[in-house]
Amino acid sequence: MKREAGVKRVVRTVELEPEDYARIALTMPMDLLAKIDEASKLYGMTRSGLIQNACKVYVDEDLLGTDWLRHLLQHKEVKKGSPTAGYNVDVLVDWLSDYYVPEMNEPGVDLYLTPEHLQIIRKALEPEKTIRGKNKWLEFCEKTGLDPDNIPKDRPVKLIFEVEEGDE
Repeated sequence: MKREAGVKRVVRTVELEPEDYARIALTMPMDLLAKIDEASKLYGMTRSGLIQNACKVYVDEDLLGTDWLRHLLQHKEVKKGSPTAGYNVDVLVDWLSDYYVPEMNEPGVDLYLTPEHLQIIRKALEPEKTIRGKNKWLEFCEKTGLDPDNIPKDRPVKLIFEVEEGDE
């Protein structure tokens, strides 16, 4: 884009509302604190800023994030390779067992699903029927031990996966 001669852009400054902050006491192992100090020095950040960024990423991506679930629901093995073929609930449940939140659970052991995660799964599965005409959301609930009439709206549910003999 070519700028006309003599035209000058004017910058207007907009002040944002300050964020609310809370001071917290944090207990952590000394070796972790040393790593935080090293990283904050290396990246030119305050210790507080580094911890805030790390917490934000962990909470947004691992605890509350839904991108991983949306991606999983579009995978061709879960979605059966075509938008019209429908979901394979067995594969979905199996692949959910592979997703885990670092430092909160171990791979393949358990998984926390927030009310939003459950709504996304429900929205994807509910319109579809199994070969026997059963709603795939109900099939998902049956396979995961969830009560479809009593899905919590204010707290996550924990799915516990057990490894069956011959699966290792």
